[in-house]
Amino acid sequence: MVKRIWGFLSSAGNFARAVARDYSRDHGSLIAAAVSFYAFVSLIPLILLSIAVVGWVLGSVEDARASVVSILARSSPSVRQAAGDTVLAVVGQVVARKAEFGGISLLLLAWTGSSVANALCRAVNLAWGVEARRGLLAQRLLDIAVVVGVVVLLGVSAGITAAIEVLRHIRLQVFGLSAPGIPFFWQVMGYLAPLLVTLAAFTLIYKVLPNVQVPLRVAAVGAFFAGILWEAAKTAFGLYVAHSARSATVYGSLWGVILLQLWINVSMVITILGAEVASEWQKTCSCRKPARRVEQSQSGPA
Repeated sequence: MVKRIWGFLSSAGNFARAVARDYSRDHGSLIAAAVSFYAFVSLIPLILLSIAVVGWVLGSVEDARASVVSILARSSPSVRQAAGDTVLAVVGQVVARKAEFGGISLLLLAWTGSSVANALCRAVNLAWGVEARRGLLAQRLLDIAVVVGVVVLLGVSAGITAAIEVLRHIRLQVFGLSAPGIPFFWQVMGYLAPLLVTLAAFTLIYKVLPNVQVPLRVAAVGAFFAGILWEAAKTAFGLYVAHSARSATVYGSLWGVILLQLWINVSMVITILGAEVASEWQKTCSCRKPARRVEQSQSGPA
């Protein structure tokens, strides 16, 4: 039993060192900073695209705006409090012109927002050590598809959240229990819905963006690591924001924008780390399979 535990810890340590080595070799922090810039520039177009898609799901642009704001607040309450008002003020001005959300406008928003997907695609391919690139048109279509996929996931999250709010107020009794009588269950469901969407988004990134075949279970491993680390980072970042009142005094209104950029950078570091984990996991799995084939071939003739 002790040998098994020691072997597991040794394997886990070797795996963690390999991930850290690959992250350092690929200049992960520098790449994360570059992707963060594209994410910051694409933020408002992506929010507008999300509002348009969620508005189509819910049938109301105002309800869509409230739902997207709620999702952003759950993704990082501290950043929402510090920088969200600045971003949402710009978004609100555009949403007020509801007539401009036509098909061409949505396509332009997706095209503009896809720059972050393009930068992230290069970073993920670097983690997998893939040098071959897709064609220009194929890459741009993939970038737009990834952006639309993430936005659709936000729409699904908003739909699930709205359904939960409706169900929790239904007074129909089942086995002697009514929905309002089990608030803890609805609180857990309200937390799990955005978490599952986060895991699905990370899985989509690690499955689709690399220009190499990535098994779904490998993408899921990277997504699970990145999702858990991202949830922990939200808590740690919230504590940092709560104790940064002095910096807010020094930087004034710019402090919210700085916090927003910092949180985006942290998110990109986590995303690239998850890609390195998934890549290393795939290498580990591929190294185990040939050994099994050799054992079978050796045992066959005997």
